[in-house]
Parts: sequence; C-alpha cells; structure tokens
Amino acid sequence: MRYLSLVLAAMLFVANQAFGQGRPIELGLDAGFQVSLTDAVDGFETDNVTAIQFPAQRFRIGFFVSDAVSIEPSVGFTYLSVSGESLTELGAGLAFVYHFTSDVSRPRVYLGAGGSLDLIDIGDASDAQFGAGALFGVKLPAGDQFAVRLEAQYVRAFESDDRLGSNIIGALVGFSFFTK
Repeated sequence: MRYLSLVLAAMLFVANQAFGQGRPIELGLDAGFQVSLTDAVDGFETDNVTAIQFPAQRFRIGFFVSDAVSIEPSVGFTYLSVSGESLTELGAGLAFVYHFTSDVSRPRVYLGAGGSLDLIDIGDASDAQFGAGALFGVKLPAGDQFAVRLEAQYVRAFESDDRLGSNIIGALVGFSFFTK
C-alpha cells in the first residue's frame, strides 16, 4: 500500500505541474489482453500466462509537452486469491508517446516507448520486476473531449530475484477523456 501511495503522489505532482502549461491532459482507462511468454530454465519449458483484464487493466494520465509528444504515467492493481493463496500486484509505468498528427478531430496514430515496475506479493514473498517496451496505436475521436484508443504493445520483463524474465505481448482497448 505504501508503494501505491507513492505512485499516486508522484502522478498528482506531475499533474499539478502540467495544469499550468495550458495544454489538454488525457485521462484514460484501458482494458487489456496479454500473453506472457516466460523464459525457459535450463532447457525446461515454463508456464506461460494469458491475462484478460476488463473493464480496466490500467489508469493513465497523458501530459502533452507539445502538440505531438506526451508523457504518460500509468498505474494498475491486481489482487487474486485462489485456495487460500493470494497474489497482489501493483504496476506502474511511464511512456513517452509521439503522435504523427496534432489534429485531434482525426484519427491519431502514435508510437511510444517506456518502462515499467511491477511490485508483487505472493503469500509471504515480495518481489519487484522491471520492464521496458514499445507501443503502437491509434486514437479515434468520439466527440469533442473523448477518444477510443486501440493499442498493441510489447514489454520485456527482466529477470528479478524471484521471477523469470518474460516477453509480454498485449492488446489494449481504452477510452480517453481530454481536459480543455
């Protein structure tokens, strides 16, 4: 819970700084489908994971530093309990996004890159896993201040003390609201 408080405080600080710049801020929720292909250990195959998170996998805030470039911190939370065992995961990310057009009344294709940090508690064990990745998508306008967002992403989650490295391929569908 302490990490969640720190992430939210950092996002609010960045939001406070961005409000003074006169550019719109993008607030969004994304549903996601991900396949995690875990690295093999000593030639033995390991379990891969498929996750569908609906209605929301993550919450994000996009701060436009220019008409074409935005910085997007994001946060997601997962809690699972199966047969008395629990898993809690807090994910935080930061992406730098380049939009190929600044015309918000038309579809906006974008590319991005960024990093992630997942804090995981499984039973009595805790671990932190870093990742880096790329994204490609399009924002489809759905009114003055709304857009539908379709995104494909790739993340390389690096090996940590307790978790193997993995390649994560995902597809997201989201909704964005833009402040004026």
